[in-house]
Amino acid sequence: MNLALFKLAWKNPRAAVHYVNENGFSKYWFVLFLAGFGNIVFSGINDETSEIGWTQVLIAVIAAIPSVWLGAIIAGFFTHLIAKWFFKGTGTFKEMRKGYYISLLPYVIAAPVALIYVVLSKVATFNLDYFVVFMGLLLMVIGIVTIVLEVIVISEVEKLSIGRSIGVMVIMIIFAVLAIFFIVLIVTIILILLGVTAL
Repeated sequence: MNLALFKLAWKNPRAAVHYVNENGFSKYWFVLFLAGFGNIVFSGINDETSEIGWTQVLIAVIAAIPSVWLGAIIAGFFTHLIAKWFFKGTGTFKEMRKGYYISLLPYVIAAPVALIYVVLSKVATFNLDYFVVFMGLLLMVIGIVTIVLEVIVISEVEKLSIGRSIGVMVIMIIFAVLAIFFIVLIVTIILILLGVTAL
């Protein structure tokens, strides 16, 4: 149960980026498992009922590591391309992919909180509204810290200033919004052509 990467990320995020690139996955797999688990469990909470079942917990256990890998591959690929094309970044895709592990580490904190909520939601006889509010605030803080860590990772891997690294993030967000817009537009056009009407 090696939590060295988690501790290092809070003390020195830039050093943590070098840690993941200089050490094998076996050195920090557990902390990434916790990050992936916490992220999936929180995402699985029903927005309307604020409930989550043991099935979602099992899915989170199974998909924790694959979700971290896939997320890092996709985010690392597009981040590296944007940094290289727009800001002449000097990093590599592999460094950026592994560097993205650092930005997911705040979700380690979410893992035990999510488990506590799952248990309480099944056995507690009191109202859990305050705990739900607490989890919402925690998720907001985690989101902010994650963005800050992403900027630091981009800066360290691509050897860019913080300002340029923020620029990379902004361009990524713009491209993501445009991609979602065009996907929705294309799907809508296809449905119209197929004669499918809205319910």
